[in-house]
Amino acid sequence: MLVEFAVSNFRSFGSEQRLIMEATRDAILPDNVTSLAAVAGRNPLRLLKLAVLYGANASGKSNLYRAIDVFATTVFASATNLSEGDELPGIAPFRLDPCFAEQPSKFEIVAYLEGKLWRYGFAATRAEITAEWLFVTKPNGPETEWLRRDGDEKGDWYFGSSLRGRQRSLRTETRPKNCLLLSTAARIGVDALRPLYQWIRGRLGTFDLSSQVETLTHETAGWLSEDEFACRSVGELIKAADVGITRLQIDEVDQETFVPAGDSLVDQMMRQLRGSISIPGSGKIPIPTMYHHAPDNAPPVEFSLSEESNGTQRLFAIAGPLLQALREGRALIIDEIDCSLHPLLLRELVELVQDPVVNRAGCQLIVTTHDTNLQDPGLLRRDQIWLTEKNDRGMTELFSLYDFEQRPRSDAPITKEYLNGRFGGVPVLGNMRRALLAGVDPSPSLACAPGPPITVDGPKVGPCGPGTRPGPGQRAAQTGSTLRRRRVSRGAASPKH
Repeated sequence: MLVEFAVSNFRSFGSEQRLIMEATRDAILPDNVTSLAAVAGRNPLRLLKLAVLYGANASGKSNLYRAIDVFATTVFASATNLSEGDELPGIAPFRLDPCFAEQPSKFEIVAYLEGKLWRYGFAATRAEITAEWLFVTKPNGPETEWLRRDGDEKGDWYFGSSLRGRQRSLRTETRPKNCLLLSTAARIGVDALRPLYQWIRGRLGTFDLSSQVETLTHETAGWLSEDEFACRSVGELIKAADVGITRLQIDEVDQETFVPAGDSLVDQMMRQLRGSISIPGSGKIPIPTMYHHAPDNAPPVEFSLSEESNGTQRLFAIAGPLLQALREGRALIIDEIDCSLHPLLLRELVELVQDPVVNRAGCQLIVTTHDTNLQDPGLLRRDQIWLTEKNDRGMTELFSLYDFEQRPRSDAPITKEYLNGRFGGVPVLGNMRRALLAGVDPSPSLACAPGPPITVDGPKVGPCGPGTRPGPGQRAAQTGSTLRRRRVSRGAASPKH
């Protein structure tokens, strides 16, 4: 299970920011927490099943999703998909400060696997891996260094006793510039590192529900075509969502003869990807068909997925990964989970992930959203609600409601206070009325007319001047926020590399 993820110098992240999935001492909503065995003499590890990220547009929510995606992709692809001299894909340093331009991006993950805590990370520019490290904590022992790599001088790489016997092959087989030791270890079969690699590759999933729906749809259809039980389960889930569908069926059609006739985006994508979405070794393409209830006892009417609503398409697309995660204890990171999904449907999915009867394997869900209906103290704890906000240097800061010195009460409704800017993570809007009036009617008397202040049944938020970005003090004054934040120790914070 995921314990922490840290990132620095990546896109809007400058200084290091950490998403922490270890639960705080809050005793409320115990079903939202998975309790695990003690590690290294400490109290039993308690990990959150869900974290929800809020923030203004362009505050960095999606960049956290991208950071985890780049981290995972580099781990499982650097040894097999890259050649000598290739750039590392996705690496993008913070660009608003030239001091960061030539510095590496850093990524680190802490995971609980097979009774141990694994702390693994790497630093990289587009051209090369500059550092890599792995520390492991066993149940009754201290944190131990398993590998350390600084630069591309193989003679300086360090390997601990747990990798004894494989040091020479790891040095020989790893390209010094653009290949991770962990990726090489998986390729050449180093058993000691297999649990970490397999978890990152197979149990850490990243999905963008706003733009990846076609790919997700094909992956879900392919999996359901091979698992009848899962197909029935997803069909019942969609039926229960009240979208008018009574039955789901996955048909396999010949790859060579199948040509989608529609003009929808799904149909266009299927025409373009016809070869890549076929079931391996079969030459068949899995096609989902939805059956709708017809009036007057008439037979159900079939519809292709491309004829369904955007919300139904996205529900089908995410149902496969969600069911797999619940079965196998995967961690899913989903960007824009509220895209085209009704707030009641999204709330139901959140409740399912936190239901101890449904989620028995340790599934975790990390989502970005603007849906404030989830900010219910009966649904989420304070340490499950995270906010992103840019500081006066344009860097994303990541923090939870529990990180405030004067944190809200555990049973207090927070949506109104959040929207009024008490905790940050909301936009400080400029004079949009003036901006639009300048395009509608360039008359100076209209263009300079003041607009009404913005309010959400509470303290007023005054408009910011056009073309300016407030610093922390200005933002606090404009939003009414006077709260200070501090990083709260949760008992599992790992020492930094």
